[in-house]
Amino acid sequence: MLREKLLPKLSELLQIISIYTIQGRILIFTFFFGLVLAFFTSVVIYQNKIVKSVGAHTLTVINPVTEHTTTILSSIHEVSASQWAYFITQNTKFKDERIQKWDLIINPAFEKLVKLSKTLSDEDKRSIDALGVLLKEYKHAQDEQEIYFDKFNSEREIILDNSGMKEADPFDSFIDNSMETPSQQLTQYTKDNLLNLIQPIIKELEVLLTPLVDEQKVALQKDVQMIQNNVEKLNTTIGFIAGFFVLMSLGSAVFVIRSFRFSILRSSLQLNHLVKGELGKKVETSKDETNHILDASNKLQQNLRKASEFAIQIGEGDFNSTFTPSSEQDVLGNALLQMRNQLKKVADEDEKRNWISRGIAQFVEILRTHSDVDVLADDIITNLVKYIGANQGGIFILNNDNPKERFLELEACYAYGRKRAISKQIAIDDQFAEGLIGQSFLEGDIIYMNNIPDNYIQISSGLGGAKPRCLLIVPLQINKEIEGVIELASFQEFDSHQIEFVERLGESIGATLKTAKNSQKNKLLLIETQTQGEQLRAQEEELRQNMEELTATQEEMQRRQRELERTRKSLEDQIYKQNVNLKYAQDRFSIVLKNLNEGIFDIDLRAHEGDLAPTTKVNWSPKFYQLLELRESELQPHWESFTERIHSQDLVKFNERVHQHLMDFSGYISLEIEIRIKNKLGEYDWYLLKGNTLRNTDGKPIHFAAAINNVSHQKTLETQTATLSEREGRLSAFLNNTTDHIVAIDKEYKIIVANEIVKETYAQQNLKIIEGETFIWTIIADEEKNKYQDYFERAFKGEQFTISDSYETVERHKIHLDVFYSPIYGNDPVPIGISVVTRDVSDIVNSKLKLAKENDALRAILDNYDASIYLKDRQGKYLFADKTFCYETGMIETDLIGKSDQDIKLDLYASNVNIDKEILKEEKPISFEMETEDHRIKHFSKYPIFDNVGRAYGLCSVAVDITNRKQIEKRLTESEERFLELGVHLPVILFQYEMKDEVGNCTYISDHANVLLQQKPSKICNQNESIENLLPYISVHRYDNDSFQKNVIEAIKKDKYISWQGRIQVENLNNETHYVNVRIEASILQKTRKTIWHGFIVKEEKSKGNGIVLEKKKDALIPFWANDQKQVEWFNQVGLILQNMEGAIFLYKHGDSWSLEKVVGNSIFLTGYSNSEFEKRKVEYFELISNFKQKLEEKRNALLNLSKGQKDQYTTTYRMIDKFGKAKLILEKGRIIYGKDMEISHLECLLVDISSMSGDRQN
Repeated sequence: MLREKLLPKLSELLQIISIYTIQGRILIFTFFFGLVLAFFTSVVIYQNKIVKSVGAHTLTVINPVTEHTTTILSSIHEVSASQWAYFITQNTKFKDERIQKWDLIINPAFEKLVKLSKTLSDEDKRSIDALGVLLKEYKHAQDEQEIYFDKFNSEREIILDNSGMKEADPFDSFIDNSMETPSQQLTQYTKDNLLNLIQPIIKELEVLLTPLVDEQKVALQKDVQMIQNNVEKLNTTIGFIAGFFVLMSLGSAVFVIRSFRFSILRSSLQLNHLVKGELGKKVETSKDETNHILDASNKLQQNLRKASEFAIQIGEGDFNSTFTPSSEQDVLGNALLQMRNQLKKVADEDEKRNWISRGIAQFVEILRTHSDVDVLADDIITNLVKYIGANQGGIFILNNDNPKERFLELEACYAYGRKRAISKQIAIDDQFAEGLIGQSFLEGDIIYMNNIPDNYIQISSGLGGAKPRCLLIVPLQINKEIEGVIELASFQEFDSHQIEFVERLGESIGATLKTAKNSQKNKLLLIETQTQGEQLRAQEEELRQNMEELTATQEEMQRRQRELERTRKSLEDQIYKQNVNLKYAQDRFSIVLKNLNEGIFDIDLRAHEGDLAPTTKVNWSPKFYQLLELRESELQPHWESFTERIHSQDLVKFNERVHQHLMDFSGYISLEIEIRIKNKLGEYDWYLLKGNTLRNTDGKPIHFAAAINNVSHQKTLETQTATLSEREGRLSAFLNNTTDHIVAIDKEYKIIVANEIVKETYAQQNLKIIEGETFIWTIIADEEKNKYQDYFERAFKGEQFTISDSYETVERHKIHLDVFYSPIYGNDPVPIGISVVTRDVSDIVNSKLKLAKENDALRAILDNYDASIYLKDRQGKYLFADKTFCYETGMIETDLIGKSDQDIKLDLYASNVNIDKEILKEEKPISFEMETEDHRIKHFSKYPIFDNVGRAYGLCSVAVDITNRKQIEKRLTESEERFLELGVHLPVILFQYEMKDEVGNCTYISDHANVLLQQKPSKICNQNESIENLLPYISVHRYDNDSFQKNVIEAIKKDKYISWQGRIQVENLNNETHYVNVRIEASILQKTRKTIWHGFIVKEEKSKGNGIVLEKKKDALIPFWANDQKQVEWFNQVGLILQNMEGAIFLYKHGDSWSLEKVVGNSIFLTGYSNSEFEKRKVEYFELISNFKQKLEEKRNALLNLSKGQKDQYTTTYRMIDKFGKAKLILEKGRIIYGKDMEISHLECLLVDISSMSGDRQN
């Protein structure tokens, strides 16, 4: 037994390693290749280990050492720069940055160098130890220098706080070198520490680290060279291995392929014969693996031969032939068996249908040849029992001669090939009947029983009796009227086709019985008529015997009797023909009525003289009830019951159309109308009603019939079709009127929809898009097909998404696109296609970028605007807040946005909350001034913000600090008061004039007016004059008239601040004329909108040593400065006016260059220096003004080149940095003062600080 088990396994093993098999050959070659590969692999691994060790040394030692030394060297310079930045700016950020670099970069890098030093040479280890000492010394030196600097700053702040002085400029030493400042001491200490300690340490570090880096670079080059040599050796080895294996593989492949090709050739020839249908002969086996293929082909040949023989037997009609498939999965064998079974089944069904057809034909012939009911019943039951193979049968016919006592009577019975004379009656009425036969009669249904009660029926013969196995009772029904019942009993169960045959035959038997019974009734009527004729003859004989005088009458009666006889016979013939025609018509009508889809009704119109009334009787067909889903009891047989179910909107039209049809005696108007009728569920369905009318010879309607058909489905389809057409039209209009590129594709990637812009775009590229034919891939570039394939697959999976893309045109314009992918669904939840909409959003993207830039610019403007600005929505939540508002509230913008004042508990502007609510309610702007808790005066402007449709969606609040302006107004008022006080003491005429609507009112003239004008001031004031007659006693000199008219009158009309000075000619009451210099300043009072201008008049008298001397030259009086002392007094007097103003008058004297000679007013407001300090520091003044020399010298030098009569004054603005480093905006107005012979004597300049007026922010 053991031997028998081992032999097969041993045989299989020998087969595996046999040289004759392909498998054995491959195993032998593989084993040989494996040995060679193992040898070469060991060589390659050895060389790789050498390369790996060299690379590991480079990565773990050389590269880290180089990296850390380089990091330390660069970081040393960075910490030095950070410390110097801290010393210069005093910003602690640089101090923290230096500490972090020591803690996070230098110290960790040195620690790593220490760890790596274990693998380095002894010389490198000593260098790293020395590096640690130098780093500690360098850090210690930096720390000491920083400690000294911080200590110095702390002491200086204490000294400044105790003295109450402002911090001096750290670079004052460059201006005044008379004493050594603390800043100079700090500078000297820093220089000493840097030169004597820090710089030498840095140099030692560089000397120490540079050789270490160089050594590592040399070692790195050696390792790289070694790796390259080993890689070259490895490449040579791999090339030799590859060549060897290629040669060996080719040789072994040729040997195996040739042997295998010969083996496979025989099996392929056999299979080719089988493919062609040629069975051929059996093929001999081989020793290699193809032996299994040859065995399988031989078995396949045998199986095909058996299958072909079986198919021939089936073709010859032998369905009982046997065939055994090769296996359960034998497709051909099982298919042949299934074909045989199906053909056998079809043959059996054809046999049954033929059997039924032959039976119907046989019994139709019986029914046609018999008219007597008794004979017909005997013949039918006899042939029926024989034909279906039953054992016993009987036919029961309805006897309704007496309507009150109806019963089923057994007309014929047949059993075991013999007729049976059995009398039996089954009583029936409308609701009850006896036995199964009576029940079948009442219900009109077939009764088939295969479990019969013991005492119900017994089939007996001469040898005995037994209970039948099955019982079949079939009603003889025609047009729902049952004429009788057939009962059949058998020991064998009836087949379904036998029951179907009896059921179909029952309808024909019922129709024939009904006709036969009608014929018998007609015969009875004929017999009754004959009996009445005999009675008449007897009476005639009696009359003839009793009344001879009536002979003539008797003969006449006989004649009439003969005519009656002929009439009777004629009537009988007509009745017979009508019965035949009626039966034929009934049969046809019954067949047509059953197959009609329409519901029919008819109406007899004779009772209502051709018109319809609500109570008119109507006959409804069964299909009519079925269409309306009603029972007969639910629809009464009168016209009103039908019209009640018609929709109210259709009823009037329906009645009119019916009435027109009936009253059209010509018969031309047909009736066809669609109406809605209510069904059983109370729902309305659409029906098509078609009707026609039978009319008499006068055209009057006597009978009306109509048919209805449910057309709700057609109506729904029409509505849907119209809706779809409309939607398709709108969709087409949308697709072709949009600038978007719209394409829809199906699952086969065909373009089913493409709008016109897509077609036109690709038409320019000679690509014609045909919907339903063009594939989407034809318009997509090859390099982008994979990308779009992914997008399409996502959309086909039901995902809806958007892809943003961009590209550049030939003109270098960047185009931005949004591509929308959406699935398209049908009736199923699975997408049937996708839509792709490509939209050019370049304008939107560019607008967003532009808007972002504008928003940034606007924010920058608002943040640099000297005002507190915020926006709120209608709920009081912040939408925007500028930097000023955030600074005042102590919050950042992100904490404010989206929150209300109550949310953040902001008390600074708590009183404005109600005002904000009132603005949003009234939607009107408001402005007001309010003093804050820190005594600052702010001007608030609040106004609603409206959207595009005019709805207020929020408000904007702008609060400007006007404290400085208020102070200036106060100072101006005080200056004006002081100006009026000066009028009492100055030897000049001071006046003030108010202007409103071009009407002037002199409100003040000083007491010195009587000296010049010879008139008291009280008589001059309070005289309203037009601006042209402003000074009734003063006329402007002809040389200055144009300047006066242009600069003064026009400026006053436009409400502008002006300053004018010039010459005027004065004529007093004594007709004496004087020429005087006049200076006029005008300003606007914002509250009253009045122009207040005032000036002073310096009287010019001819004098030798004092006052101003006038000389006549070319009809012009030219003033010049005659006495410096008078000039100084005049300036001092004017300076009182400017004492409380943020301004001063500077007097420059012209020689080789301009030099400051005098300052009038308070210069400390401008430069931070007092007048005396300023005059001592004339040189520094020019350094305080940005581009002062360039701009101002250009102005002044230009004035030097002016000729007589030209403009000799200027106005300019510039920025000035005062003593404390604060920027100010300065307005300078200057004019030239002439001396003798029209030579320039002085330059008079008025400087005013207008920073707060212009809203300029301090730097």
